[in-house]
Amino acid sequence: MSGLRRYAIGIIGLVISLLAVYSIVSEIGIERLVEAFRNANYIYILPCSFLILLGLIARGIRWRALLNHDLSISRAFNIMNVAYMVNAILPMRLGEVARAYLASQASEQVAMVRALSTIVVERLLDVIAVLIILGFAITSAPLPDEVRGIAAAAAPAVGIGFIMLVVMSAQRKRVLMVLAALIRSLPFIERFHLVETAGHFLDGLSPLTQPAFFFKVVLWTTIAWGFSLVSGYVLMPGFFGMSDWTATHLFSAAASFANALPAMPGSIGTYEYSILISFQSLGYADAAVITGFAVMIHALNLGINALLGIYGIAQEGISLSQLSERVRAQAVQSVPDSTL
Repeated sequence: MSGLRRYAIGIIGLVISLLAVYSIVSEIGIERLVEAFRNANYIYILPCSFLILLGLIARGIRWRALLNHDLSISRAFNIMNVAYMVNAILPMRLGEVARAYLASQASEQVAMVRALSTIVVERLLDVIAVLIILGFAITSAPLPDEVRGIAAAAAPAVGIGFIMLVVMSAQRKRVLMVLAALIRSLPFIERFHLVETAGHFLDGLSPLTQPAFFFKVVLWTTIAWGFSLVSGYVLMPGFFGMSDWTATHLFSAAASFANALPAMPGSIGTYEYSILISFQSLGYADAAVITGFAVMIHALNLGINALLGIYGIAQEGISLSQLSERVRAQAVQSVPDSTL
């Protein structure tokens, strides 16, 4: 992706975040938000934080499985947390490039393109999980037709994309043969080594064709999202005085989709606004309390990611500035963008 395009998307993201923040503040006012925090019960922060941590551990184990165990659990966990931290401070989801770069430095068996392909699989699995979560919310709440339409349109598209990846991985030799034949007819692109790059990419998809590995990946995806849902459910009484599974499913799905939108690093503003409108669609009336809850759950996630990321980057023996330079250098090269 060119620097100009990255800059343009960064500006768009900044504008969207500022509009979201302005919309929230203009609706509730700072005084009401402060009052919501003053009335909150903070005893639920500790169990919520613990559940968030367990969810991250499950995600680390899942990524290690996708890498065919070529990294240790601790190394995979640390690198993943560094990536999440980088995503929270740098635009354009450069944390994914950081994760692939660090994985390639940690093991000769993990090529950077292969690591990126495992991240693509992660994103598809997460989108499928979010659609299932949204499905639970749709079946138990009177949601607008627009929301139902989005879910109905996204589900088959994601399913087709996932099936295509499985087929490509299962037919690895044929895919590479076809690609090689195409390149021979277009000699001017031979210098990009696309066959080698595609081979590494398909290597990252190989667990999808192995039933035992595939079951393990799906299992850890389920566990990770289970912890994520329960963490939000556990925090709700601190602001609302009660928990609500329908609201938990809906705001979790909404916040996940908000993370995919162009926004400031960390999805500042868009994350909170998505939770606000999801609760309001269920009839929750106190926008200040909803926003307080949204800010708290977001702050806990970002804070835990930051602490674990700082620890991880220390374990990797590289400074944040050095990593940022190398990630930006890799990002301007011919590395596939992660858009999921």
